[in-house]
Amino acid sequence: MVRHDENPLRVLVVAGKAVRRADLAEMAVKAIHARATTSPRVSLEEIRQLDPDLVLIDIDSTEAASATLRAVDGLAMSVIALTENPDRRWITDAIGAGIAGPSSGTSWRPR
Repeated sequence: MVRHDENPLRVLVVAGKAVRRADLAEMAVKAIHARATTSPRVSLEEIRQLDPDLVLIDIDSTEAASATLRAVDGLAMSVIALTENPDRRWITDAIGAGIAGPSSGTSWRPR
């Protein structure tokens, strides 16, 4: 996913906490030479307006998990969700919405 041309990968980093947004944006810029934009919440309108190549979402609450599913369902773009201990139902819904987990670039699979 690393591009070495004049058009860096455009990443939208979504995280509720400012420190987390800054850390994730910095990681994206350093790791994949991306141009990062940040937002404190998931917004379908903002995603469509910015038209990023990748949306990286840090999910830190049940509300954020639900908002993520609503916002990205049916989007035709790459979405990666970072979350701790998601329940099986959310994982199944996330896979159905096209969200990938951070493991190997593939969608999570319920155990």
